[in-house]
Order: sequence, then C-alpha cells, then structure tokens
Amino acid sequence: MLTALILTLNEADIIERCLSRLSFVDEIIVLDSGSTDNTVEICLSLGATVEHRKFDNYANQRNYGLSLVRKGWILMLDADEMVEAEFRNEIQSFLQDVPKDTTMGLVRRKDIFFGKWLRFAGFYPTWIPRMFKADSVSVERSINEEYHSQGKIHLFQAHIIHFPFHKGCDEWYIKHMNYSSMEAEHLAEEKISIISDVKFLVSGDKLTKRAALKRLSFHLPLRTNLLWFYLVIFKLGFLDGPKGLLFISMRLTYEKVIIDKIKNIRFKAENSVD
Repeated sequence: MLTALILTLNEADIIERCLSRLSFVDEIIVLDSGSTDNTVEICLSLGATVEHRKFDNYANQRNYGLSLVRKGWILMLDADEMVEAEFRNEIQSFLQDVPKDTTMGLVRRKDIFFGKWLRFAGFYPTWIPRMFKADSVSVERSINEEYHSQGKIHLFQAHIIHFPFHKGCDEWYIKHMNYSSMEAEHLAEEKISIISDVKFLVSGDKLTKRAALKRLSFHLPLRTNLLWFYLVIFKLGFLDGPKGLLFISMRLTYEKVIIDKIKNIRFKAENSVD
C-alpha cells in the first residue's frame, strides 16, 4: 500500500503537474490549509481525497498529514514537486523488497530556476525525507523540519523535480520572508551545544549532520560572506551562469534577513521592561 500525501495552499497553477505523475500510487491524500483558488476542485477532479487543516507550522501540518495514513508507506510531496520516471521505478522496486527495519527514505531534489536545473548554485545534493513507513516517523521543528525515526534510512538514487519559482521571484521573496521570521524565532530560542554539534558533523546520519551544520553556521562571523564563497566558488555556482548567480543573490538576501531578525529578537528580549 502506497499513499501519496501532498500539502497545498493555492496551488492551482501547478498541482495538476504534481498529481499527474502519481498514477502508480494506491491513493492520494491532499492536506489543504485554506486554498482560496480552485486547488481543491482540481485535486478532487483528479481522484484525490482532500483533507483540511488550518496551518500553524510545518511540523504540526506534516505530523497531522502523516497521521492520516495508518498502514503501508507514504510518499510525501510538496505541490511544487514532481516525481520523475526513474524515481517512480525505484519506489516500485523498493516496495517489492523493502530492506529490513527500514522506515524512512531520502531523495535528492533538482531545483528548477526558470527552466534551468541549478546543479551547482543550489544546495544539491541535499538529501530530504520523502518516503515513510506509516506510524514510524515524527516531525519536529516548525520550519526546515527535522524528521525522526528509530528505523533504518534508505537512500534513493533518482530525483524529485522541484519548481520553487513557479509563481515568480516576487512570490518566492514573499514566502521566504515569512520563512525568515519563523526561522529567526526558532534559532533565537534554540539552545546550542557546540561540542555536541561538532560531534554530529562526523555522523553517518545525513539528517543529523545537516541539522548540526545549520545550527553551527549561524554562529559563524561573516556568515553570508562565507556562504557566498561556498556557493559561488566551492560549489562552482558560477557554472550555472547568470541564473545561478541570481539565485545565489536571492538566497543570500534570505539568509541575511534571518540573521537581522535574530538580532532584533534578542535585542528586544535583552531590553524588555517588565
């Protein structure tokens, strides 16, 4: 049994592309958080079951969605993601002979920026959780979620295609300014154990390593400068040409805003009057 779980909010322009690649699953559940366009109608017309929940944060939304599936496996997607044929075939082979004690699967994404795959300028290859055994995984952290499971992790070699700019750069900035507020609030309150995080950096667990690296990075001086060097020079982002450099500029703006908001939150806390 394989269930596709998709979270939506006003995705009428792209949801059909996502759902059209899911003919191999047994059922599709769409968890909508209050779309005002015809997202829900499109999903219903394509045979999906639509559930509704008011959005509060990403961890709670995903946990609720995962709780709707009580057996089998779950393929969780965002509306702007699309399963490529190779990934579909790999999933089908995986389900025929699931490795023992495996409860979660990771996959890489190809981020598409106005028709171009950002092979170098993005954060490829970042492994993200997208396959789950029902009742085996919990999600924590309100933004840039962390997934926890007691079982083993499987690495899929194919990809998901990701269209984060399908609504244009303006919409991307609006969404990420909201993300920056959520991220800043979380990081400002997060207790950091540098010794533990350094230890996690050599962990074989890709998710643990990624979370530790993210926490530590926000304590580096000149973080945005280092990130520019990492993306443009170390990751060879310049090879993606003008589109790659534009994306890097947008990403650095987002990261800089997070840092500024963290400082603002801490400044207010230190200067608050009881």
